[in-house]
Amino acid sequence: DTAPMAQPDGRWSVPHPTRPLWHSHAVPEQARTILPTAVTVARALVVARWLTLLWMIGIVVVSSDRDAIDHPLVAWGCVVAVAAVAAWATWAVRTDPNRLFGTRFLMVEGALAIGLSVIDGWVFEPGHVFEVSQSLATQYPLIAVVSIGLARGPVVAGAVGLLLGPAEWAAAVLNEFTGWGLRHNVSLVATSLFFAAAGVIFGWQARLLRQAEADIADRRVRDDMARVLHDTVLQTLALVDRRTSDSDPDLARTAREADRELRRFLFGSTSRAGDTLEQRVRSAVERAA
Repeated sequence: DTAPMAQPDGRWSVPHPTRPLWHSHAVPEQARTILPTAVTVARALVVARWLTLLWMIGIVVVSSDRDAIDHPLVAWGCVVAVAAVAAWATWAVRTDPNRLFGTRFLMVEGALAIGLSVIDGWVFEPGHVFEVSQSLATQYPLIAVVSIGLARGPVVAGAVGLLLGPAEWAAAVLNEFTGWGLRHNVSLVATSLFFAAAGVIFGWQARLLRQAEADIADRRVRDDMARVLHDTVLQTLALVDRRTSDSDPDLARTAREADRELRRFLFGSTSRAGDTLEQRVRSAVERAA
């Protein structure tokens, strides 16, 4: 993939053709580049983290007034943990958004989402789970699966989403819940399926956005090069082909191949798919030429 991508400082760079847009083992995480759309979504997730933090604070304050919390220090510790992640993400998105797509941050975010879901049952008094009261984790698990889907795609995000059902089961055990029934089991399964589906959908949508943005960037690069080269280089190659076809067949063939390659890049298919009808027709015409 040779589409240009935005650097954190606003500059543009062209990645190696075999390097994924989000992750590469060939370069350190600090040197990776991400597309502008991903930066926009990352900024939206930063806002969502702060809103979730405010909602968590409200839950802890209200529940403390009602004496519904058994371990207030643990509850406030969870609030501090979310605040720390939100603050770090805010700093990262302003200085180096690549950090938000690194393995370490994603592992921390996923672990925090699962941990909040589990600790929720231990922080509150027995009878809290499977009730209408607010969960300590609020919407942070959803933020986590969206972030992971954006960075690692639908498969990884879906797998993380499936873990949230077992996390709520662990919370129910810690909350000393004993009245298990069919509806409770269905609730846990539905939780896993919901977050897994959210991760898959957001990961798939992120992949489509990356594809569309890369296609647009690739087309812009071709248009810029076509304006610079115009027809001068193409006409020169065609002239070399005609004048050396008899005297120097090797040079004529090289010029002809260079002309075809240049035309293919500048005016060829804009599709990034490897096997389309358009590309097959072009290949057949080129072989016949």
